[in-house]
Amino acid sequence: MYVIGTAGHVDHGKTTLVKAITGMETDRLSEEKYRGLSIDLGFAWVELPNGLNISFIDVPGHKKFIANMLAGAGAIDLALIVIAADESVMPQTLEHFQILNLLGVKRSIIVLTKCDLVDEQWLELVEVDVKKMLEGSLLENSKIVPVSATNKKGIGELITEIGNILDSTNSKIDLDKPRLWVDRSFSKSGFGTVITGTLLDGNLIVGQDVELVLSGQTSRIRGLQVHNEIVDLAKPGERVAVNLSNLDHNQIQRGDVLSKLGVLKKTLVVDAKLHVLHTYPNSIKHNMSVNIHTGTNECITKIRLIESSDLTSGDTGYVQLKFDRPLVVSRGDHFVIRTNMFTLGGGIVLDLNPKRHKRGDAKTIQRLELISDGSINDVIKVVLEDNGPLEIEVIENHIKIGISDLKERLDWMLDNGELILIVDSAAIGKSIVMTASSWEQHTNRILKFLKEYHVKFPIRVGMPRAELRQELNLPPKLFNLIISKLKVDCIVDDTNKFVLNFGYKPILTMEQSETIDAYLSELNQKGYSPSTDIKIDDDILVLLENQNRVVRISESIVYPYDVYCEMVQRIQNHLASFREISVGEVRDMFNASRKYALALMEYLDAQAVTKRIGDKRILL
Repeated sequence: MYVIGTAGHVDHGKTTLVKAITGMETDRLSEEKYRGLSIDLGFAWVELPNGLNISFIDVPGHKKFIANMLAGAGAIDLALIVIAADESVMPQTLEHFQILNLLGVKRSIIVLTKCDLVDEQWLELVEVDVKKMLEGSLLENSKIVPVSATNKKGIGELITEIGNILDSTNSKIDLDKPRLWVDRSFSKSGFGTVITGTLLDGNLIVGQDVELVLSGQTSRIRGLQVHNEIVDLAKPGERVAVNLSNLDHNQIQRGDVLSKLGVLKKTLVVDAKLHVLHTYPNSIKHNMSVNIHTGTNECITKIRLIESSDLTSGDTGYVQLKFDRPLVVSRGDHFVIRTNMFTLGGGIVLDLNPKRHKRGDAKTIQRLELISDGSINDVIKVVLEDNGPLEIEVIENHIKIGISDLKERLDWMLDNGELILIVDSAAIGKSIVMTASSWEQHTNRILKFLKEYHVKFPIRVGMPRAELRQELNLPPKLFNLIISKLKVDCIVDDTNKFVLNFGYKPILTMEQSETIDAYLSELNQKGYSPSTDIKIDDDILVLLENQNRVVRISESIVYPYDVYCEMVQRIQNHLASFREISVGEVRDMFNASRKYALALMEYLDAQAVTKRIGDKRILL
């Protein structure tokens, strides 16, 4: 399925041309038929001789209805730029042509209508005007086809040319993120609320739960139609009518976006690349307000210039766009900016929900250049640099390529050392990757901090995890992912409390070794009631704890490890036989004071060995 959009000056024969090709009348409003003038979008469809199914969006040409034209031009595969042979290129012809270029439309046919009204010499002059208009644009090589809708001259050739172009045009890709820009909403007797639009980026299925992302309304798809044919599945690139349940069509506005639940997000700010038309006589200033058109939506937008204080006619530069209300856009979407009377320019969305930038910041500009002009692999690296390690399915949310293509690119980047696999999961999309440069940077910093710590505190087991994370200034999830990967790679050890360089052993002086021997000997002399007056350096005590030579159950009470294990075993044996135990019974069991018994049981509670119920303890 392909979508063709018409463009051109008012009364140059767009609607008549569509009728000549499809046999269908696109003017549906009574005012349109009365005035002979298209006001809103019109739609038609036809099957070409080569079997391709084509949807037509017929856009109004009158200057007053330029916003409606923009609503229809954003999702087309081929433009028919309609120029009346008896009038040649006119103001709206040029503006529509400029808009098509700004929206990134790369395929067009120039249709010279009403050719029966002019002679060959005049037609040649018109073709010269047309070629001059096309020069240097995306559509420079567009074929020119003269036709007459009245006597059908050239219509067959035009249909053949349409078929040839679309036959070599790639179909819209399925990203499993359907978005349908609403261009109409109405109620149909016996069905209820129906919306229409061109479907992009994914499928819609009958029975599917969906949402209108901007308004937040949810619904279920009751039915789908494509070209008046009932279908169960609508595919990307198709013109679709969607019958929605439990919604009032009056509450659905043009510009809203239909999608699966939770797939698309709203945004108030984007970074973009903006081109100013040569025909715009003034300059675009910082914080200037304009109207932005994207998809079928329009809103007031403030332009924040990133590189300079202004953009003049013909300039291209990076900008930040601040919408006056949330929009649904994706990276790579095209837009047009206008005032009430003029088209100023347009461009492409580069980044969603960015931070506020300092003007002229070289790093920001370099990053945007990479997103704009770099390869998809470059964009992947930018996304990962911005967001840290990500699951594959999350990366897909930032880049408009399918999951299989993305996985192939990631595999290539991993094989070539551009990315590092942090978590390897067999589940599709659950593997986590980060850039090699970020990995190297984080690794070097961690090893540096640990080396310095080991030098400063040679008898400590390692650096406390919380302290290391604070020094690195990393979010917990990222820190844990990196440490886990470094541990797997035998670069660091991780005790859950401390991080240390792999293979590091605390270095004790002879005096410290002697102190430890004396301390342990004194602890063992008192059995179940060790002295609480023994003084020892806290670093040494922590070391002994981590070596499983002692257990500190309170600030002042420390047991030799084997004594502690014996006491726990006896308590567990008692509980296995009698189901519960009191502090007094623990005191009597070990012939110790209540101070020791209470501290021991509180410690066991904290270790989830026992659980207190009233005055008793039970096993967990």
